[in-house]
Amino acid sequence: MADTTTAKKPNKVLSFFREVKSEVKKIVWPAPQKLAKDTTIVMVFVASIGVVMWILGIIIRWLLSFVIK
Repeated sequence: MADTTTAKKPNKVLSFFREVKSEVKKIVWPAPQKLAKDTTIVMVFVASIGVVMWILGIIIRWLLSFVIK
């Protein structure tokens, strides 16, 4: 009985990797220019949010120090 379960497991693993390979072939990769543009947009957005959070942190720290004193 142990032989049948061990024989089925490699088939499932191989089947899984065949399906993964099949799905990867369906991926439509963006052009390098589009990828660079989208990456730049994301980086600018993340940096902007970082600056806003930094400014809010300074304001909150100032308000707390004003309230505590």
